[in-house]
Order: sequence, then structure tokens, then C-alpha cells
Amino acid sequence: MMMRAASQSVSRTPGMAMVSPPTSMAPPNHRSDSPLSSAASSGPATIDTSTHRVSIPGVTHVRSADGLFGTLTEVRSDMTEQVTIAEGPVDLTFPDGSHLVAGNMHFDGPADIWTFERATLTVPNLPKAKLSWNNVFLIFTNDEVPQ
Repeated sequence: MMMRAASQSVSRTPGMAMVSPPTSMAPPNHRSDSPLSSAASSGPATIDTSTHRVSIPGVTHVRSADGLFGTLTEVRSDMTEQVTIAEGPVDLTFPDGSHLVAGNMHFDGPADIWTFERATLTVPNLPKAKLSWNNVFLIFTNDEVPQ
């Protein structure tokens, strides 16, 4: 994780305040000479170096190299457990133009499971259905059922 500005109190508290941190994320096996796959930026954020937890109040803007972009709100991340939670609204646009709006988000990294609550997914440009006997259904009343 890279950050532009950080400060820590001389009182030796485990917290570190970050101001407008541009954050780059990569999988554990990422080579340092390869481009990063995603990035995030936000207002002030805090990292607790004793628990390896990041707290980002407000809105965090995210984007990835494959074209995903959007916002997450009230982000909390446990870097040890590899779990990231957006406690507030989520608004993501995917490279194919699909648009997801949700009340919140939970990402479990080790399981690779994304969970969204109160979500609406809009998928553009679905292919038109072609008429074929495979998608024709006949409905009969009891009197009309062929014998």
C-alpha cells in the first residue's frame, strides 16, 4: 500500500493518520515491476498499525485497470483477515457497463466472496431472445390436454 502523506503522534500510539491517501492494492504474489490492478483515493483515513486495520470515513473512490470504477462509503478493512466492508452506500460501474448500487458491501478475500445488501444491478445490452422451439412453452387447461 502506498500513501502520499502520513503522520503519527510522538506519543507512540499505534494509529497513523493519512491525508488524501492514494492507495494501490495488489494480491500478495504481485511483482513490484508489474502494474497495479486497482487503486483507491479518499479524504483522511486512519491505519491502526497494531491491528492492521484501516478506517476510511466518508466516500472512497475506487478504480481498477480493467475499467471498474465507483465509490464505497464508510470503508473498514482488516488487512490481516483480508476482509473489507463498506458500511454505507456502494456505487460501482463495471467494464461492460453494468451498474451496481447497494446499501453496503462485504468482501471476504480468502473466500473470494462479495456480498451486497439492498442491491440493484443494471445490465445493459443483453442479447435479444431469438424465437425457437426451445423457448416456446404451451399452456393447456385440463380440458385441452392432448390424450
